Amino acid sequence: GLRPFSQYQATGYRLLLHLSKGHYSETDVYWAHAPLGKDERASIALLTDRHLFLLEKCRFWGGWDIQWSVRLEDILSVPTVSGNSLVIKVRQDESLASFTGDERHVVCEDQEVLEWLKLKVEKVLLTNMEERPCSLDS
Repeated sequence: GLRPFSQYQATGYRLLLHLSKGHYSETDVYWAHAPLGKDERASIALLTDRHLFLLEKCRFWGGWDIQWSVRLEDILSVPTVSGNSLVIKVRQDESLASFTGDERHVVCEDQEVLEWLKLKVEKVLLTNMEERPCSLDS
């Protein structure tokens, strides 16, 4: 059905649409985003049904650059909040010899933002698990 207009969601969809010249808007569905600071140049965490992005303001053009991105299927466990950081354990590239994993950090002084973002990531991970058929080969 129809939902009332949300400036927050419109901003998130616009972020996704302009990311990498629209590449991700063709494959991903916007889920949530969170500014990681109070000023307009603060980084933004952007969550879709397939990726978690850390975006930073482009110095020259005013758009947003991808500082890093993680495919949700490469996240090994529910993120944890540690200090002023959301810690995401990520599967390493299989071409590397070590399979110990890697971490990505979303840094924010506001603990409420980190906890909110953690819950959003957890929810999209669970939603993706429900939609994916279970493999008996593992």
